[in-house]
Amino acid sequence: MAGGQSGSWGAGGGGRVSIKTILKWPLGLITNPGTGAISHSKLWANVAAATGTYKFVVEPAPPYEVWIAYLGLVGGYAVARRWIAAKQQEKETNDA
Repeated sequence: MAGGQSGSWGAGGGGRVSIKTILKWPLGLITNPGTGAISHSKLWANVAAATGTYKFVVEPAPPYEVWIAYLGLVGGYAVARRWIAAKQQEKETNDA
């Protein structure tokens, strides 16, 4: 390969990627980034979003009620997470 690059993919000069690196992203969907422990709120929120997405995708012509439920689930969750994060950050700023 040109430029001295090896044929294998990965970060750094070794060209190898560990299993830990590969699993970091999917595990980030269900674990607490600070502790690495499973976060039940993240786990069940992602299970609900995946279930809603599956149902939405397999429905041949979803009626408007399915659109409302799906967008309410996904959009409402995203808005709620951001609002909670903003309130936590505001509290930490005021406490410091």
